[in-house]
Amino acid sequence: MNIEQIKADAPKDAAYWSPVVEQYFNRQFMSLAPAFKEKLIQVEEQFRGELVPLTK
Repeated sequence: MNIEQIKADAPKDAAYWSPVVEQYFNRQFMSLAPAFKEKLIQVEEQFRGELVPLTK
């Protein structure tokens, strides 16, 4: 998957994409995956550098 396709498929409140887990995250580094909708899944600070910033 290329970055343009990742951006095109991103939910409207997505700010980051993780190539490691192939999931989208918001500006608070919280997961936007539907499977985790009821849970608070946040990227730890030490791993945030691995996220790809999305700019629309």
